Amino acid sequence: MMIQSRAALLLPLLSIVARGTPLRAQTSTPRVGRPAAPTFVIHRVTEAPRLEAFLAGSAGADSAAVTDFRQHEPGDGIPVSERTTAYLSYDDVNLYVVFVCRDDPAKVRANVARRDDISHDDHVIVYLDTFHDRKRAYRFAVNPFGVQQDGILTDGQSEDLSFDAVWSSEGRMTDSGYVVRMAIPFRSLRFPNDSVQTWGIALGRAIRRESERSYWPHITNGKRGFVSQLGT
Repeated sequence: MMIQSRAALLLPLLSIVARGTPLRAQTSTPRVGRPAAPTFVIHRVTEAPRLEAFLAGSAGADSAAVTDFRQHEPGDGIPVSERTTAYLSYDDVNLYVVFVCRDDPAKVRANVARRDDISHDDHVIVYLDTFHDRKRAYRFAVNPFGVQQDGILTDGQSEDLSFDAVWSSEGRMTDSGYVVRMAIPFRSLRFPNDSVQTWGIALGRAIRRESERSYWPHITNGKRGFVSQLGT
């Protein structure tokens, strides 16, 4: 385990120190015969990312960028059909995730709907397995207009959308698709009372006209369970 000068964390094993203490990076050693899990560093930011900056194309330099989204369905393992980039950063209060989703805006499905009522819309999503038990994860989804959906996913069960956290989201359609910003407060989550937190994570995008769901890291239909594949 190492401590980086700007207080960093590695994904998909997301190492977070609670209560404002420095974040630490953790590397993982792959099992024999198994490829190493993809990892990257997220740095602390002194200013929260702004949606307007991403809309102007002038943001993202201080955030960790994820681009290798792979389909879960319909084409298990092939690249996402529309270019998708997620930018992650954090401060003492929030985990920030900004999605820049390329698409023909005329084909994007989105409605100004009630909270949680976006399942039939295009949307982006973050899963957080804060206890890293590979069984249960928080889910935070946002459609292109910033409408939220949150819940709990437990492997082997239906998603529970009765969970409502306090968090913020914004979304905006653009000439080349849409941009979404999430700010998830650490205080809205439950996690072990440990100095260093190791979480599982997945980032996703749904393109409804194609019945397509894509994730980073790749979550395959060839294995049982969904949460069990987060951050592996």
